[in-house]
Amino acid sequence: WNNIGRIITESEGLSEMLANTEISVTENIYTAGGAKPNYITLTHDDKIDHSPRLVSNGEKALLVWSKSEELGLFGTGESPAVPGDCFYFSTWNEGTWSTAEMIPVDPATILDSYLVMEGDNALLLYTVDMGNDFSTGEDREVFAIVYDGSTWGEPIRLTDNLMIDYSPKAVWANGDWFITWIQAGKLVYQIGLDGVTREGEWLENIQSDYQITVNEGSRPLVALVYTQLGKDNALDIYGSFYDFNHGKWSDKKELKGGNSYTQNMSSAFTSDGKLLVAYTQADIITEAKPYMI
Repeated sequence: WNNIGRIITESEGLSEMLANTEISVTENIYTAGGAKPNYITLTHDDKIDHSPRLVSNGEKALLVWSKSEELGLFGTGESPAVPGDCFYFSTWNEGTWSTAEMIPVDPATILDSYLVMEGDNALLLYTVDMGNDFSTGEDREVFAIVYDGSTWGEPIRLTDNLMIDYSPKAVWANGDWFITWIQAGKLVYQIGLDGVTREGEWLENIQSDYQITVNEGSRPLVALVYTQLGKDNALDIYGSFYDFNHGKWSDKKELKGGNSYTQNMSSAFTSDGKLLVAYTQADIITEAKPYMI
């Protein structure tokens, strides 16, 4: 998680707070009935450490985060003078976190990232503003880096177009990486790092916080869980399923409707193939309701 390294006074302000933003972790795992584990801080510098992504295979864990030179999107919202974002990582194995190391990638203006793990391997996806200019969108491209359990590969560029690409995500499904992202308002996908990019039927106007999960077995399915605007700006939850046996998407299924604003979703398949979705919701009030105080 993001942890402020010291007490910040009101006069020091946002810039000093962000400069003291560090990455902290629990030293070990929580166990039922056990003592609360200690926490340690993996970073100690005046850079802006943020956006931690944590994955695990059940025995080992991998943590990746961004380190930024300037405030950018997190402060003024202005484009940075030069590309100054990079990735760092640490691994957890047998109760010990490794020393933080930089992933060997040239500094870039990184807009988002996503991390997924399968066995000892992992895939890091991220979006780069190629023009280093927040006022334009058509130069935002998606990249991927593979981690083999000990070293990181070279960046692989997945998009090269004049459309807005962002919010990449992936799962390991049917023996390969199943990768999705949003392109010009539509969700697109490809199977494998060198696969062909395709548009998913029914997958338009999807919010960037969509969830992706997989159900393996004799009928492997990839599930997308996402929200779309409904009446009175309500956010309804829908699901779409990619069937590997037939090589196509299902029509979208409404999972949660009604006059409410849903967010903070998390989805997973159970061992018997049921899709579970957890979320928060807030009712939308469209008329005045007097209350006695």
